[in-house]
Amino acid sequence: MAAGEVIERPASIIKELLENSLDAGATKIDVSVEQGGMKSIIVKDNGKGIGADDLPLALASHATSKISNLYDLEHVQTMGFRGEALASIAAVSRIQVISRTPDTDNAYQITNEKTVTAAAHPVGTTITVRDLFFNIPARKRFLKTEKTEFAHLSDWFKRLAFANPSVAFSLSHNGKTIYRFPIGAENYENVRHKEIFAGDTEEQTTFIDETRQGIRLWGWVGSPNIASTQANKQFFYVNQRFIKDRLVVHAIKQAYADVLYGKRHPVFLLHIELPPEQVDVNAHPAKQEVRFHQGRLVHDFIYSALHHALAQPKSQTLIDDTPIAQSSYRSEPKIQPQNQELPYRFSENRTNTSGNSTPRFTDSYKHNASGRGSLAEYQLLPQSYSTQPITDKAIGAEPTEQTNNDSQPQSQPLGRAVAQIHGIYILAENREGLVIVDMHAAHERIVYERMKHHFHDNNIITQKLLVPLSVELSVEQIEAVENEGELLKQLGFTLDFTSPTHIALREIPAILSNRNAEQLILSVLEQLANYQGKNASDEMVNPIIGTMACHAAVRANHKLSLSEMDALLRDMERTERSDQCNHGRPTWTRLTIDQLDSLFLRGQ
Repeated sequence: MAAGEVIERPASIIKELLENSLDAGATKIDVSVEQGGMKSIIVKDNGKGIGADDLPLALASHATSKISNLYDLEHVQTMGFRGEALASIAAVSRIQVISRTPDTDNAYQITNEKTVTAAAHPVGTTITVRDLFFNIPARKRFLKTEKTEFAHLSDWFKRLAFANPSVAFSLSHNGKTIYRFPIGAENYENVRHKEIFAGDTEEQTTFIDETRQGIRLWGWVGSPNIASTQANKQFFYVNQRFIKDRLVVHAIKQAYADVLYGKRHPVFLLHIELPPEQVDVNAHPAKQEVRFHQGRLVHDFIYSALHHALAQPKSQTLIDDTPIAQSSYRSEPKIQPQNQELPYRFSENRTNTSGNSTPRFTDSYKHNASGRGSLAEYQLLPQSYSTQPITDKAIGAEPTEQTNNDSQPQSQPLGRAVAQIHGIYILAENREGLVIVDMHAAHERIVYERMKHHFHDNNIITQKLLVPLSVELSVEQIEAVENEGELLKQLGFTLDFTSPTHIALREIPAILSNRNAEQLILSVLEQLANYQGKNASDEMVNPIIGTMACHAAVRANHKLSLSEMDALLRDMERTERSDQCNHGRPTWTRLTIDQLDSLFLRGQ
């Protein structure tokens, strides 16, 4: 089991000593360091201690009390088990170990000289490490500045503290307390959790807790809105052991793929619990990577749990906790394109309670006579794409007086639209206060989600162009047409070559009938050219559908009626991942009544 454990920097020592304290059953661990840990590191715990007879063995290589046979090795439940850590630390520093067990009246200590002597100490262990690399000048020269070394050290301190809410932790640097994490689960979210997510954790995080085939996954995933430019707020634990595993990273990246774009990294704190025999923790010298015996099961479980959690719009939590149905659009009836003569239309008229006939619409928005542009300027999808009708009660007639906030139905967490400002944002009122929606971003996500489902069902409605459009292509775009003709047809494009460098575009997706067809097909072909040689996977197709959705979405400066705005809000509430647009930007935010009051100093 010799892994050749190497002490690289003070952070390596903190990791090993804290893991030993946790294995000893400590409920309180205090860490004190000087000069970033390069001068001294002191770790004190109240664990079960080390007996006087075992102290010499504690500093010996490959001596451990944590495993005694092959069964123990195959069912490892401790952080350490190789017996290398203390010996490696003692080889590069001046070390002192003082310990006392519960069944003895005296404590004992040992140093590098390996002579055991009596000492005064409560039950538990204190390990002091001084003058790191004093005997290896070449290694010492590779240490960074005090600030950098302490940053690495505190990272490991937090990784272990976040995984053990039943243990109180404290860390001081040069005599100043940096972190103090009280014991108890009630302090987990209040103190340790906020250290990761910061700000309003309730709105920016989603708690998950799922079990499948004896494997439990629980913890918090951060909203894409708080994604970081660095991957330093990612905490994943296997049986409370912090790991960085490629299989886990891939599953989490896939789950975030549809809501996080660019070079941003998700923020999460996740625990996976499974029988110890189902995971090999001896696969990496520093035990930071593991090997799952059922890797595919673990990967798919992590992906599906996070994918479903991220699909739930946060608007659903404003009033009730009822989640939207997962993949609700897949239950739609098959569409017969040949019967679709007018892709955008109202439903039949219905008579409201006042006796006036008002047009009903499902996912098509009512035309505002005072607005600019045609009805097709602002449509979600053809009526047959609808998942459930938006009733008169949901959209309401245009109000003639201010809406009473108390009348907001439970099923409308985003509330009722009250205004549109600068042709960009929708203002809505709900029970909590004011909701502000970026209408283009929100509409873009709605169209994108629906087009995805209809693409996978081979069900994208197309519309023939009155006159075929001649488009000149580059060499790369020509290759894309030749190699991906079937995919283009699935996406709703019908075209053929009229010359070696020109195509005739004959059909496009109906939802895009009023957009610049030439610009659209060139954008799609340019993306296809970038994916040449790859299979038509979601990783390849989804960005293309996202481009199409961006073209289809309502543009800025388009005036909407209140009914159109309400219809958009209702669709947001039942659309997966509607909190972010296709580019990962937020689609809405809110100001509570308390926040509004504070702006005007009310109650102060």
